[in-house]
Amino acid sequence: MNKTAIYILVCFLFGSIASAQTPAVPSAPQRYYQPVKIQCPAGAKIAFAAGGQFVERKTAPYAAGLLVGADYRTKITNIPNEPGKEVFPTVKVIDRTYPPAGQALKFPIVIEITQEDIELALDGKFVTRVIYLEDPRKALPVRGDTGSQLTTDIKSGDPINQAAMLGIPVAVLYLGGRVPNSLQNDAVFFHGCPPWAEITKTPAGRYEIAFH
Repeated sequence: MNKTAIYILVCFLFGSIASAQTPAVPSAPQRYYQPVKIQCPAGAKIAFAAGGQFVERKTAPYAAGLLVGADYRTKITNIPNEPGKEVFPTVKVIDRTYPPAGQALKFPIVIEITQEDIELALDGKFVTRVIYLEDPRKALPVRGDTGSQLTTDIKSGDPINQAAMLGIPVAVLYLGGRVPNSLQNDAVFFHGCPPWAEITKTPAGRYEIAFH
């Protein structure tokens, strides 16, 4: 039986949160694509799914706009020290941020996937990471490393509820051993392929958005 490795992460974000509850996916035209940035080990590549298959792999970090409440299946390849292997994390944004008007793309929710996370998944374990906006009144009294997110490792209990005791959860990462069915379009595996937006930054410093 797979073991469970659960992490709670501190994600320092600019802005505020409307609610700590998990919202349903809003209907058009009220849909909101929350900017996120997925960080992976150096050299790793990530791909999102569209139309029942993964699209072009891009080198991490990777920025995308994800619908609040939707599940997104991704694929991580080119993993350091693990040639030919791949993992398939699921990312879910459960609340949005409210940065200053016109600056949402500058302040994405950062979701970090570490080498340790990947190796745990390859070893048959299941990793859950909850990213939350830290409550300054309950901040951990430790010096942070600006190059990585602070983590709290918990062994039992609901990780989202645990994170809610320390701040406001905004995103969840699930990483385990599930792989797609190579013989057919696995709609369940791809969570129905919800729409998403690729966010890129031009050499001139402008942001461009392409919807999938």
